[in-house]
Amino acid sequence: TSDIKEPPQNQLGKRTMPLESSNDENNGHIARNIRLALLAMDVVEPYVSIRTVEDIKLDDDVVPAVNLRRYDGKSHRELSPTVWVPHTLPKTTISWTVGGSFEIDETEILVGPWDLLPSSLADVKDGLYPSTDMIESLVRSEFTTVSASNVNMKQGIMGTSRWHKDGPAPRSRQGDQDDENWFGPYPSFTAEIDTSHYPEGTSLVVLARAKVDKSWLTQRANVGPPGLGSLSHIVNGRNNPNYFAANAGKVIRGKRDNWWYSNPVTVMVGSSADEEDLLDESNEYHAPSNVDTERHVRAIHINARMASMPSAMEKMHDEELPKATEKMHDEE
Repeated sequence: TSDIKEPPQNQLGKRTMPLESSNDENNGHIARNIRLALLAMDVVEPYVSIRTVEDIKLDDDVVPAVNLRRYDGKSHRELSPTVWVPHTLPKTTISWTVGGSFEIDETEILVGPWDLLPSSLADVKDGLYPSTDMIESLVRSEFTTVSASNVNMKQGIMGTSRWHKDGPAPRSRQGDQDDENWFGPYPSFTAEIDTSHYPEGTSLVVLARAKVDKSWLTQRANVGPPGLGSLSHIVNGRNNPNYFAANAGKVIRGKRDNWWYSNPVTVMVGSSADEEDLLDESNEYHAPSNVDTERHVRAIHINARMASMPSAMEKMHDEELPKATEKMHDEE
């Protein structure tokens, strides 16, 4: 951030709050270069993450350099956070965030029955997520899309990231310090999905997805020759579905539909008759739950890390197994 290789010491800044941009003496070249390096690493690839279901906080599933989608040979369904909601709950609130970008052009929630997706959501050859089979399955009529309800469209975009000159938008709920701490410097999108019309025992897959940085495709007046188009990996990788580049075993491939998908979350639609037993078990295992003032359960995270509820998970498996067997017979 300096035109000279060895700027004077009084321009280097101080150790205080190096990640906070300001105009005071603390914001010197060192702090600015630290933030610039973090920005460059973060925007290499966009990412989307579901952060809460009915105000129950989910573990961050975006971990650099770790491919959780192929962890220990388990499927996406086995690894997904599973939240139980009663059939009587009319709407289930989902919150998510988008990172690794500057402008968020579109973002929405997808919800539908797990059984309509392929057993593997990643490509069987190269492990890239999502697979072509998964994308083709999502266009079925049984899958519903729900747009974020808390956006204020500006200049044709739905939101901005932490790296945008205007800062992240939309922000988490104003005045809710716990919510603000959970989302940190990231935008917070919210939508409500209708889970009440699904039969009891249905396992729903919930995905968040986003399209980002479309404005990068617009060629500036001072760039030529006209019509050349973008040449960089970072632009083509997120906006050119036909793009492919490989070097030294590393692959950059454009998204087939230009959407970036979150890891899935499972929402289990259950019977209100099971509420008391599930609540007792959640208290026993300290599982995260959302219970209203009249002790009615709104949601329980039944497989939370370090707080998994064995009886609830076994019951879910027992209810899903007959459906899976019936589906196999139907396919035959």
